Order: sequence, then structure tokens, then C-alpha cells
Amino acid sequence: METLILQTDNNEATKEILDFIKKMKSVKFVSVEKSDEKLNDHDWASPGRYASDSEIESLAIAMESETEIKKADDVFEKLINSIR
Repeated sequence: METLILQTDNNEATKEILDFIKKMKSVKFVSVEKSDEKLNDHDWASPGRYASDSEIESLAIAMESETEIKKADDVFEKLINSIR
């Protein structure tokens, strides 16, 4: 199985290509991701959504610039309190 990533420059072309691809017998699944939408904090953990290279790079840069060392117990306590 292979994954195809296709980027178009207009919505009309996207609709035509999408309709064509959906009719093909060998295509198992088709989804559309709009690249102009901004990500929010919840998008990083969306099930089934892979992080892009730029998102992984952004996360790595943010982690490298983190200067405060946090204890796991403090992080878990804050998480549990936010859920309650």
C-alpha cells in the first residue's frame, strides 16, 4: 500500500481530482486536509493524524528552548487537576 499526497492550487481542481480518484477501484480511502487552516493545541494529539515535518521541527525547537526542568509528578498533578 502507498500513500499519495496531492496539493492543488484551487478548489475546483481539487473537486474534479477527488471525484475521479474516488471512482477508482484500487483506492481504499480518500481524505481532504485543508492546509490553510491554523493548528491549535488539540491538533497535535488528534488520533489518526500524522504530524507534518514542519510540525515535528516546531515541536523540537520548542522543546530545545524549554529551560525549566519539570518533575513528572508535578506535570501529572497539573494534568489531573485540569481534567477534574
